[in-house]
Amino acid sequence: MPSARKYVLADKKASESVYVGANLYVPGVIKMDKDIRRGDEVNVIAPNGEVVAFGIAEVDGDEALNTRRGIAVKTLVSVYTMPKVREVREYELGLFYDQSLPAQWVGHVLDPRPGEVIVDMNAAPGGKTSHIIQLSNGKAIVHAFDRSEGKVRELIETLSRLGMDGLYRVEVRDTRYLNIDRPDLVNSVDKVLIDPPCTDMGVRPRLFDVKTMETVKSTAEYQRQFIKVAWRLLRPGGILIYSTCTIPPLENEDNMAYAESLGFEIVDISIPNASGGLTDRYRKSVVRFYPHVHDTPGFFIAKLRKLY
Repeated sequence: MPSARKYVLADKKASESVYVGANLYVPGVIKMDKDIRRGDEVNVIAPNGEVVAFGIAEVDGDEALNTRRGIAVKTLVSVYTMPKVREVREYELGLFYDQSLPAQWVGHVLDPRPGEVIVDMNAAPGGKTSHIIQLSNGKAIVHAFDRSEGKVRELIETLSRLGMDGLYRVEVRDTRYLNIDRPDLVNSVDKVLIDPPCTDMGVRPRLFDVKTMETVKSTAEYQRQFIKVAWRLLRPGGILIYSTCTIPPLENEDNMAYAESLGFEIVDISIPNASGGLTDRYRKSVVRFYPHVHDTPGFFIAKLRKLY
Protein backbone atom coordinates (compact mmCIF):
# COMPACT_ATOMS: atom_id res chain seq x y z
CA MET A 1 0.00 0.00 0.00
CA PRO A 2 1.53 3.39 -0.97
CA SER A 3 2.14 5.69 1.98
CA ALA A 4 0.90 9.30 2.06
CA ARG A 5 1.83 12.06 4.46
CA LYS A 6 -1.80 13.03 4.98
CA TYR A 7 -4.74 10.89 5.99
CA VAL A 8 -8.54 10.86 6.07
CA LEU A 9 -10.36 8.97 8.81
CA ALA A 10 -13.47 7.15 7.56
CA ASP A 11 -16.29 5.57 9.53
CA LYS A 12 -16.56 1.79 9.78
CA LYS A 13 -19.12 1.27 7.03
CA ALA A 14 -17.33 3.53 4.56
CA SER A 15 -13.96 1.97 5.43
CA GLU A 16 -15.27 -1.48 4.59
CA SER A 17 -16.40 -0.27 1.16
CA VAL A 18 -13.13 1.55 0.48
CA TYR A 19 -11.31 -1.63 1.60
CA VAL A 20 -12.49 -3.33 -1.62
CA GLY A 21 -11.99 -0.39 -3.95
CA ALA A 22 -14.92 2.00 -3.54
CA ASN A 23 -14.31 5.73 -3.43
CA LEU A 24 -14.73 7.46 -0.08
CA TYR A 25 -17.80 9.70 -0.10
CA VAL A 26 -18.15 12.77 2.10
CA PRO A 27 -20.85 11.33 4.41
CA GLY A 28 -18.41 8.56 5.40
CA VAL A 29 -15.69 10.96 6.55
CA ILE A 30 -15.06 11.22 10.29
CA LYS A 31 -12.02 13.50 10.11
CA MET A 32 -10.31 15.31 7.27
CA ASP A 33 -7.64 17.83 8.23
CA LYS A 34 -8.24 21.39 7.06
CA ASP A 35 -4.79 21.56 5.47
CA ILE A 36 -5.70 18.84 2.95
CA ARG A 37 -6.22 20.31 -0.51
CA ARG A 38 -7.89 18.88 -3.58
CA GLY A 39 -5.33 16.80 -5.46
CA ASP A 40 -3.32 15.80 -2.37
CA GLU A 41 -2.27 12.19 -1.94
CA VAL A 42 -3.90 10.69 1.16
CA ASN A 43 -4.33 7.40 2.97
CA VAL A 44 -7.79 6.39 4.08
CA ILE A 45 -7.76 4.98 7.60
CA ALA A 46 -10.44 2.90 9.35
CA PRO A 47 -11.50 3.57 12.96
CA ASN A 48 -9.33 0.65 14.13
CA GLY A 49 -6.25 2.34 12.65
CA GLU A 50 -5.90 0.09 9.62
CA VAL A 51 -4.92 1.76 6.34
CA VAL A 52 -7.51 0.62 3.81
CA ALA A 53 -6.62 2.68 0.73
CA PHE A 54 -4.42 5.23 -0.98
CA GLY A 55 -6.04 7.91 -3.10
CA ILE A 56 -6.41 11.51 -4.17
CA ALA A 57 -8.44 14.09 -2.25
CA GLU A 58 -11.35 15.37 -4.32
CA VAL A 59 -12.28 18.16 -1.91
CA ASP A 60 -10.42 20.51 0.42
CA GLY A 61 -10.41 19.49 4.06
CA ASP A 62 -12.53 22.44 5.19
CA GLU A 63 -14.90 21.87 2.26
CA ALA A 64 -15.59 18.31 3.43
CA LEU A 65 -16.93 19.70 6.69
CA ASN A 66 -19.50 21.86 4.90
CA THR A 67 -20.91 19.54 2.25
CA ARG A 68 -22.93 16.37 2.51
CA ARG A 69 -22.51 14.87 -0.95
CA GLY A 70 -19.83 13.93 -3.41
CA ILE A 71 -16.52 12.09 -3.38
CA ALA A 72 -14.03 13.00 -0.65
CA VAL A 73 -11.25 10.67 -1.81
CA LYS A 74 -10.85 8.94 -5.15
CA THR A 75 -9.44 5.50 -4.37
CA LEU A 76 -6.44 4.50 -6.47
CA VAL A 77 -5.09 1.55 -4.47
CA SER A 78 -7.05 -0.52 -1.94
CA VAL A 79 -6.38 -3.69 0.03
CA TYR A 80 -8.72 -5.58 -2.29
CA THR A 81 -10.01 -4.33 -5.61
CA MET A 82 -13.45 -4.64 -7.15
CA PRO A 83 -14.93 -2.71 -10.08
CA LYS A 84 -16.63 0.54 -9.08
CA VAL A 85 -19.91 -0.69 -10.50
CA ARG A 86 -21.92 2.31 -9.30
CA GLU A 87 -19.82 4.63 -11.42
CA VAL A 88 -20.32 2.95 -14.78
CA ARG A 89 -22.77 4.34 -17.30
CA GLU A 90 -24.88 1.19 -17.28
CA TYR A 91 -25.56 1.62 -13.58
CA GLU A 92 -26.69 5.21 -14.10
CA LEU A 93 -29.01 4.00 -16.87
CA GLY A 94 -30.64 1.53 -14.47
CA LEU A 95 -29.52 -1.58 -16.30
CA PHE A 96 -28.50 -3.45 -13.15
CA TYR A 97 -28.53 -3.51 -9.35
CA ASP A 98 -25.53 -4.91 -7.46
CA GLN A 99 -26.64 -7.58 -5.01
CA SER A 100 -25.08 -10.61 -3.31
CA LEU A 101 -25.91 -14.13 -4.48
CA PRO A 102 -27.85 -15.11 -1.33
CA ALA A 103 -29.92 -11.91 -1.49
CA GLN A 104 -30.79 -12.67 -5.11
CA TRP A 105 -32.28 -15.99 -4.04
CA VAL A 106 -34.80 -14.26 -1.74
CA GLY A 107 -36.94 -12.98 -4.60
CA HIS A 108 -36.93 -16.37 -6.32
CA VAL A 109 -37.99 -18.14 -3.12
CA LEU A 110 -40.80 -15.60 -2.68
CA ASP A 111 -41.85 -16.27 -6.31
CA PRO A 112 -44.01 -13.17 -6.90
CA ARG A 113 -46.90 -13.60 -9.33
CA PRO A 114 -48.98 -11.04 -11.26
CA GLY A 115 -51.92 -9.74 -9.24
CA GLU A 116 -50.56 -10.83 -5.87
CA VAL A 117 -50.54 -8.34 -3.01
CA ILE A 118 -47.01 -8.33 -1.63
CA VAL A 119 -45.64 -6.39 1.37
CA ASP A 120 -41.93 -5.73 1.87
CA MET A 121 -41.76 -4.75 5.54
CA ASN A 122 -38.11 -3.58 5.55
CA ALA A 123 -37.68 -2.42 1.98
CA ALA A 124 -34.75 0.03 1.91
CA PRO A 125 -32.44 0.33 0.06
CA GLY A 126 -34.60 -1.45 -2.51
CA GLY A 127 -32.70 -4.43 -3.90
CA LYS A 128 -35.23 -7.08 -2.93
CA THR A 129 -38.20 -4.79 -3.64
CA SER A 130 -36.96 -4.11 -7.16
CA HIS A 131 -36.33 -7.83 -7.73
CA ILE A 132 -39.91 -8.62 -6.68
CA ILE A 133 -41.21 -6.06 -9.17
CA GLN A 134 -38.97 -7.43 -11.90
CA LEU A 135 -39.85 -11.09 -11.29
CA SER A 136 -43.57 -10.29 -11.43
CA ASN A 137 -43.08 -8.26 -14.64
CA GLY A 138 -44.37 -5.24 -12.75
CA LYS A 139 -47.78 -6.85 -12.31
CA ALA A 140 -47.74 -7.63 -8.59
CA ILE A 141 -49.20 -5.06 -6.19
CA VAL A 142 -46.07 -4.24 -4.20
CA HIS A 143 -46.25 -2.27 -0.94
CA ALA A 144 -42.79 -1.23 0.26
CA PHE A 145 -42.24 0.23 3.74
CA ASP A 146 -39.38 1.54 5.85
CA ARG A 147 -39.42 3.54 9.06
CA SER A 148 -36.75 6.07 7.99
CA GLU A 149 -37.65 8.99 5.73
CA GLY A 150 -34.06 9.11 4.48
CA LYS A 151 -34.07 5.43 3.61
CA VAL A 152 -37.42 5.74 1.86
CA ARG A 153 -36.01 8.55 -0.28
CA GLU A 154 -33.10 6.26 -1.15
CA LEU A 155 -35.57 3.46 -1.93
CA ILE A 156 -37.58 5.68 -4.29
CA GLU A 157 -34.38 6.86 -5.99
CA THR A 158 -33.31 3.25 -6.53
CA LEU A 159 -36.63 2.16 -7.98
CA SER A 160 -36.77 5.24 -10.19
CA ARG A 161 -33.23 4.61 -11.49
CA LEU A 162 -34.32 1.09 -12.41
CA GLY A 163 -37.26 2.43 -14.41
CA MET A 164 -39.93 1.18 -12.02
CA ASP A 165 -41.90 4.38 -11.45
CA GLY A 166 -45.60 3.62 -11.00
CA LEU A 167 -45.02 -0.06 -10.25
CA TYR A 168 -44.95 0.17 -6.44
CA ARG A 169 -46.48 1.84 -3.40
CA VAL A 170 -43.96 3.22 -0.91
CA GLU A 171 -44.64 4.66 2.54
CA VAL A 172 -42.69 5.70 5.63
CA ARG A 173 -43.98 3.32 8.30
CA ASP A 174 -42.70 1.46 11.32
CA THR A 175 -44.07 -1.88 10.18
CA ARG A 176 -44.16 -3.27 13.72
CA TYR A 177 -47.48 -1.37 13.83
CA LEU A 178 -48.59 -1.87 10.26
CA ASN A 179 -51.71 -3.80 11.25
CA ILE A 180 -52.82 -0.68 13.15
CA ASP A 181 -51.63 1.95 10.65
CA ARG A 182 -52.88 0.07 7.57
CA PRO A 183 -55.89 -2.01 8.68
CA ASP A 184 -56.85 -2.42 5.02
CA LEU A 185 -53.95 -4.86 4.67
CA VAL A 186 -54.96 -7.12 7.57
CA ASN A 187 -55.81 -10.68 6.41
CA SER A 188 -55.55 -9.59 2.78
CA VAL A 189 -51.88 -9.92 1.79
CA ASP A 190 -50.70 -12.84 -0.35
CA LYS A 191 -46.99 -12.65 0.48
CA VAL A 192 -44.79 -10.81 2.98
CA LEU A 193 -41.04 -10.33 2.97
CA ILE A 194 -39.26 -9.67 6.26
CA ASP A 195 -35.59 -8.76 5.94
CA PRO A 196 -35.32 -7.19 9.38
CA PRO A 197 -32.59 -5.22 11.09
CA CYS A 198 -30.13 -7.81 12.38
CA THR A 199 -26.67 -8.10 13.93
CA ASP A 200 -25.11 -8.27 10.43
CA MET A 201 -22.64 -10.99 11.39
CA GLY A 202 -22.63 -12.37 7.87
CA VAL A 203 -21.81 -9.10 6.10
CA ARG A 204 -18.59 -8.91 4.09
CA PRO A 205 -16.14 -7.21 4.00
CA ARG A 206 -15.77 -6.73 7.73
CA LEU A 207 -12.71 -5.02 9.17
CA PHE A 208 -13.75 -5.47 12.79
CA ASP A 209 -16.91 -6.03 14.76
CA VAL A 210 -18.12 -6.10 18.35
CA LYS A 211 -21.32 -7.87 19.31
CA THR A 212 -22.57 -9.07 22.69
CA MET A 213 -25.02 -11.83 23.53
CA GLU A 214 -27.33 -9.17 24.93
CA THR A 215 -27.31 -7.43 21.55
CA VAL A 216 -28.19 -10.70 19.80
CA LYS A 217 -31.02 -11.44 22.23
CA SER A 218 -32.54 -7.96 22.01
CA THR A 219 -32.27 -7.97 18.22
CA ALA A 220 -34.05 -11.33 18.01
CA GLU A 221 -36.88 -10.00 20.18
CA TYR A 222 -37.12 -6.95 17.94
CA GLN A 223 -37.36 -9.17 14.84
CA ARG A 224 -40.24 -11.13 16.34
CA GLN A 225 -42.38 -8.01 16.32
CA PHE A 226 -42.29 -8.02 12.53
CA ILE A 227 -43.14 -11.72 12.38
CA LYS A 228 -46.18 -11.18 14.61
CA VAL A 229 -47.49 -8.38 12.40
CA ALA A 230 -46.81 -10.39 9.22
CA TRP A 231 -49.10 -13.13 10.56
CA ARG A 232 -51.88 -10.54 10.96
CA LEU A 233 -51.41 -9.14 7.47
CA LEU A 234 -51.38 -12.43 5.59
CA ARG A 235 -54.50 -14.17 4.42
CA PRO A 236 -54.82 -17.83 5.45
CA GLY A 237 -52.44 -19.76 3.21
CA GLY A 238 -50.34 -16.65 2.61
CA ILE A 239 -46.56 -16.92 2.39
CA LEU A 240 -43.89 -15.29 4.56
CA ILE A 241 -40.26 -15.11 3.49
CA TYR A 242 -37.83 -14.39 6.32
CA SER A 243 -34.22 -13.57 5.55
CA THR A 244 -31.24 -12.16 7.44
CA CYS A 245 -27.58 -11.44 6.74
CA THR A 246 -26.49 -12.83 10.10
CA ILE A 247 -25.41 -16.13 11.64
CA PRO A 248 -26.78 -16.62 15.22
CA PRO A 249 -29.60 -19.17 15.51
CA LEU A 250 -31.40 -16.86 17.93
CA GLU A 251 -32.12 -14.53 15.02
CA ASN A 252 -32.88 -17.36 12.61
CA GLU A 253 -33.96 -20.89 13.64
CA ASP A 254 -35.25 -19.71 17.03
CA ASN A 255 -37.37 -17.08 15.32
CA MET A 256 -38.78 -19.76 13.02
CA ALA A 257 -39.88 -21.70 16.10
CA TYR A 258 -41.56 -18.51 17.34
CA ALA A 259 -43.32 -18.13 13.97
CA GLU A 260 -44.61 -21.69 14.21
CA SER A 261 -46.06 -20.90 17.63
CA LEU A 262 -48.11 -18.10 16.03
CA GLY A 263 -49.68 -20.35 13.41
CA PHE A 264 -47.12 -20.60 10.63
CA GLU A 265 -45.77 -23.81 9.13
CA ILE A 266 -42.33 -24.12 7.55
CA VAL A 267 -42.30 -24.75 3.81
CA ASP A 268 -39.23 -26.72 2.74
CA ILE A 269 -36.89 -24.91 0.36
CA SER A 270 -33.73 -26.04 -1.37
CA ILE A 271 -31.10 -23.86 -3.03
CA PRO A 272 -28.24 -25.44 -5.00
CA ASN A 273 -24.95 -25.64 -3.07
CA ALA A 274 -26.38 -23.95 0.04
CA SER A 275 -26.42 -25.50 3.52
CA GLY A 276 -29.39 -26.50 5.65
CA GLY A 277 -30.42 -25.29 9.08
CA LEU A 278 -28.32 -25.68 12.21
CA THR A 279 -30.81 -27.82 14.15
CA ASP A 280 -32.28 -31.20 13.25
CA ARG A 281 -35.74 -29.65 13.22
CA TYR A 282 -34.85 -27.27 10.38
CA ARG A 283 -31.95 -29.16 8.81
CA LYS A 284 -33.74 -29.74 5.49
CA SER A 285 -36.27 -26.92 5.48
CA VAL A 286 -34.32 -23.64 5.73
CA VAL A 287 -31.21 -22.42 3.91
CA ARG A 288 -27.92 -20.98 5.13
CA PHE A 289 -24.91 -19.49 3.36
CA TYR A 290 -21.52 -19.22 5.07
CA PRO A 291 -18.60 -16.97 4.04
CA HIS A 292 -15.99 -19.68 4.68
CA VAL A 293 -17.97 -22.40 2.89
CA HIS A 294 -19.78 -20.70 0.02
CA ASP A 295 -17.60 -17.60 -0.48
CA THR A 296 -20.69 -15.41 -0.04
CA PRO A 297 -22.01 -13.24 2.76
CA GLY A 298 -23.45 -15.19 5.68
CA PHE A 299 -27.19 -15.45 5.04
CA PHE A 300 -30.38 -17.21 6.18
CA ILE A 301 -33.60 -17.78 4.22
CA ALA A 302 -36.83 -19.45 5.33
CA LYS A 303 -40.29 -19.81 3.80
CA LEU A 304 -43.42 -20.11 5.92
CA ARG A 305 -47.16 -20.50 5.28
CA LYS A 306 -49.93 -19.05 7.46
CA LEU A 307 -52.18 -21.94 8.48
CA TYR A 308 -55.33 -20.08 9.52
